Amino acid sequence: DVRGEQLLGPVRPAGRRPRPVRDPPSGGRPADRHLLPPPAARTAGLRRFEALDDLDRVLTISIHQDGRTLFPGTGGLDEIGRSKGKGFGVNLPLPPGTGDEIYLWAFDQIVPPLVTRFRPDVVVTQLGVDTHFLDPLAELMLTTRGQEAVFRRLARLAPRWLALGGGGYNIDVVPRAWSLALGVMTGVELPPELPLEYRQHYGGTTLHDDSSPRLDPDLQAGVREIVGDR
Repeated sequence: DVRGEQLLGPVRPAGRRPRPVRDPPSGGRPADRHLLPPPAARTAGLRRFEALDDLDRVLTISIHQDGRTLFPGTGGLDEIGRSKGKGFGVNLPLPPGTGDEIYLWAFDQIVPPLVTRFRPDVVVTQLGVDTHFLDPLAELMLTTRGQEAVFRRLARLAPRWLALGGGGYNIDVVPRAWSLALGVMTGVELPPELPLEYRQHYGGTTLHDDSSPRLDPDLQAGVREIVGDR
């Protein structure tokens, strides 16, 4: 039973991660994953990640960089679960270069309607912050402000929320992004400047990014077409 309203665990589950595809995943695929079990499936959903492909009592949503552009090449639109779980897996692959505005628009088109219809008892998210524009392995272009906006949306959607850490390979970004997530979950407004001791050890000055990526304005139409397929 999940008795607290919100819990944050800075680790990701071992073995298979929740996703609606057959093949086991490998590292390097950026995603925000949402595991949404109703009361009857709560234990199965949290303990048996490998069984999610076949469950109609668990909804999984994955928003990630298009698998055709990076390893391991999975997470396509056609991967929707199997057997009884067919239709309860949703993949939304986004093109490299997707920034805050487009990502949040796509999130709003897909996630809230599905969560509202599914009516989960608990939401389990894998907060992969390799969506950040400074991440060395992926090519999405979110900023910490965009990531914080995702966290706030999840907080509004989830009746109970268990957040797990996920991908993120820039040591400057990960602690800042997860601090923002923890601040949202606990209702604490964090100061804009990083603590002096942190700055002395790791550098940086502010909790949010002090720079921003260059974005391709032509991406919007492509993402709208992808989302329309869902």
